[in-house]
Amino acid sequence: LKKGYISREQLEEIVKLQSEKDKLQEVAAEAERGTAKGRSYEEEVAAAIDALALPLGDDCAAVGDVKEATGKIGDVVVAIGAGHGPTQGRIVFEAKNSRMSRPEAVRQLDEARRERNADYAVLVVPSEEKVPARMHALREYNGDKLIVAYDADEGPLALQVAYALARARVLMARGGADGVDGAAVADYVERAVAELENVRRIRQQLTGAKTQIDKASEIVGAMSDRVRAHLEEITALVREGSGVDDPP
Repeated sequence: LKKGYISREQLEEIVKLQSEKDKLQEVAAEAERGTAKGRSYEEEVAAAIDALALPLGDDCAAVGDVKEATGKIGDVVVAIGAGHGPTQGRIVFEAKNSRMSRPEAVRQLDEARRERNADYAVLVVPSEEKVPARMHALREYNGDKLIVAYDADEGPLALQVAYALARARVLMARGGADGVDGAAVADYVERAVAELENVRRIRQQLTGAKTQIDKASEIVGAMSDRVRAHLEEITALVREGSGVDDPP
């Protein structure tokens, strides 16, 4: 390079630094998108739980940004019965938009119970695919933990089952539900879970059927367009052969 200009080594260093800067900006943008997506799902879960808590006289609080004990783990805390009297127990809900391993899921739920002074912990994920590895939705673990898949587009039914089960477990453990038949509760939960599986299966079939209908509609539309094109060709051929112009 000519005198007075930057050297080749300096130019290469500048290009290298610019490349690293671009990569850092991409990483930061991706992290921001992930955080925004997670917060959006957390807010959806909090709103759905609040709608379930109100009719039962429970108090629901979104606490994802509130530090309690030693951290902020645990996004929603439900105080059972606090809407009209003393609290009869607490349930903590942790919303996750990513898939975790089983040990990590158990660790976070146990930590959420300790952090939020709760009796029961529920992990809420957006789909069956996000349920932690080697775990199952709506199956209890260690008597104080539960996983549920909640998709706002599919409605709150699965979340409602999880809420009812967690609430019943806490009340029975606290002695606030004397005379409740625990075996009957478990039986009805099992039936509800089985029906939910039927709902999920039929919904998948309906989705598949709708997809096929949409495809068939597209095919029919394309065929109709081809028919119109053929008619236009016929009209053009007739006009050219007869020498008769189209009417105004």
